[in-house]
Amino acid sequence: MRMRFHTTILLIVCALHLNAQLAAQNSFSGIIEFDKTVHDFGDLMVSDGKQHCSFSFKNTSNEPIVIHDVITSCGCTDPEWTHQPILPGKTGKIDVTFNNDLGPYPFDKSLTVYVSNVNKPLILRIRGNVHEKAKSLEELFPIRIGNLALRELPLNLGQIEQGLSRTETIEVANLSHKALRIEFLEITPGLYLRLADNPIPGRGKTSLTYSIETAKTREQLWGKSTFSAVVSTNGTSQKQALNVEALIKENFTTYNEQQRRNGSLPQFKTSTATFNRVKAGTTTTVTYTCKNGGKEKLLLYKIDGSIPGIQFEYPKEIAPGASGTIKATFQAELQNDVPAGEEALIILTVITNSPVRPILSLFISGIIE
Repeated sequence: MRMRFHTTILLIVCALHLNAQLAAQNSFSGIIEFDKTVHDFGDLMVSDGKQHCSFSFKNTSNEPIVIHDVITSCGCTDPEWTHQPILPGKTGKIDVTFNNDLGPYPFDKSLTVYVSNVNKPLILRIRGNVHEKAKSLEELFPIRIGNLALRELPLNLGQIEQGLSRTETIEVANLSHKALRIEFLEITPGLYLRLADNPIPGRGKTSLTYSIETAKTREQLWGKSTFSAVVSTNGTSQKQALNVEALIKENFTTYNEQQRRNGSLPQFKTSTATFNRVKAGTTTTVTYTCKNGGKEKLLLYKIDGSIPGIQFEYPKEIAPGASGTIKATFQAELQNDVPAGEEALIILTVITNSPVRPILSLFISGIIE
């Protein structure tokens, strides 16, 4: 009984912690807070016609706020919103209609929201999958971890600013005919996972909310970072882990315009380094010269490559006006989508402390035989 009591308390504490994360993620500049930033319609049929959802928000500041405009990324999405000023502590909403008139396809549409007193526009999203005819759970959720099924893996949270968190919610399914209890074990610090229904009913679907809180990682991470959890289904640990990826960059949310102008500034004579025609398996090295054209010290936090196994040498700091050399060494291997004898392209992603260029791309090109 004591163990069951402690387990219940632990579950309550974890739920409260994740709810606090969700609130923090949906709050912007201490001025406006949304109930959610993503609405997932799930699986729709073409015959279902128009779909509707709402994003509710609250004025968390001490002054009235106004939604100036909401611009959609597609004409298939129509927004309506509260136009009158919202007083402190009061609420409003943005109603969204997805016309569902473009046929069967997966969709992910953005809504750019311009709010008074908020320095940059806010991004809301609607997403889902439209089908011509009904599909089985196996067709809708092709990735399996035991009888737990997902649409894709790894999950990707996109870019997260250092010290902040980001949260997404997706649908998952139980492919078995019996109830499926899920436990997440050996979770990477900073990753939080929660199922809306646990156990998941036989042949049923539920939502999985996953969050990365960068302030809770074991060490400060930069660039492409992978978080994982072992999945236990009805008491059996599965070999396939649940992986969540994110790209972590510097946080400049508190910077004013002068601080941005006075920051570091990475400058390259060329962003593309080329190598001569080489045979597959040849060790190849390219270099870049990076100058700091800014007024503060340039920090190079991390460099990631689009292929595994690249070794990097680079200065961690470059003084204002000074230059440094970035060296990338790799095995020239044929890429799946590039035939032998045709130009291959490798992308390097550099994470810096530059307010205007916190993430920049470099390229390696050459012919591999």
